[in-house]
Amino acid sequence: MEKYTASGDFGRTIGYRRAIANIRCYKKPITDVRQLDGIPHVGKSVKHYVSQMLAEDGSFDKLERLTEENPKLSTIEKLTGIWGLGPKLAESLYDKGIRSVDGLR
Repeated sequence: MEKYTASGDFGRTIGYRRAIANIRCYKKPITDVRQLDGIPHVGKSVKHYVSQMLAEDGSFDKLERLTEENPKLSTIEKLTGIWGLGPKLAESLYDKGIRSVDGLR
């Protein structure tokens, strides 16, 4: 979601947050994407991502491509790995020329 937030896609960010919150309320382990039927805010895209995660190694191809294609998103992702550093601060640091964790030192 940080990637969508960093790219300014706030509508998608809110939608995914709602879907994730509703999935977290699901009481049983999810082993099949059909278990998501009827959960509010869980649409075709979320089901696709969950099915990909269940079938593969837990990675999402589209998000990985977004990062590879956009160096700003890649840098923001690395910076948000630091505890207490969120997407907005990471973007602000990027805009100030910080391109790596070492650049913060």
